[in-house]
Amino acid sequence: MSVETNNNTPVTGFILAGGRSSRMGRDKADVKWQGMSLLNHMKMSLSSIASRVVVVGGRHADIADHVPFLGPGNAIAKRLLMMPASEQIALFVPIDMPRLTPALLQYLIRQCERKRAPVYFEREYLPVAIPTRYLLSDKLQALLSDSPEPSVKLVLQCIGAHSLEILGDNLLFANINRPEDLCTCN
Repeated sequence: MSVETNNNTPVTGFILAGGRSSRMGRDKADVKWQGMSLLNHMKMSLSSIASRVVVVGGRHADIADHVPFLGPGNAIAKRLLMMPASEQIALFVPIDMPRLTPALLQYLIRQCERKRAPVYFEREYLPVAIPTRYLLSDKLQALLSDSPEPSVKLVLQCIGAHSLEILGDNLLFANINRPEDLCTCN
């Protein structure tokens, strides 16, 4: 799928969908929010800004987790280790943040390009935009050797990610983890 974007750098959007969804009681990818599944909502949000959209983990995976349920930190580190060091950006978004807008994600990508470094929003480790041209494979390998289930925060520290101030509505980062969150996230 080739998409015209406003980015100077090609973007691959990764939807992290490999969790247990234990608090939800069913696969979050299939949960409906505002008439659309969370998976389709995230695909639609990413399709306008990414040249490629990939679902990582879960029943709908384009790329299956070799060992499931090791968490989003593991999924991010593994994907980065498998990507070629090239002029592109890997954008990781969780399946359960449907209020993330293409405009917010585009802002994150632009900041990644401007800073030439991985970026995320303060107090919110996801979404994260990571340039792949200088991947720190040795550091990521060492991190996964020490802990097969690293937190996203630990992965971001390992790759030297920069925190951005949240501008605007904090509700954009609301997670849908439980059935009752569907009511409060509208």
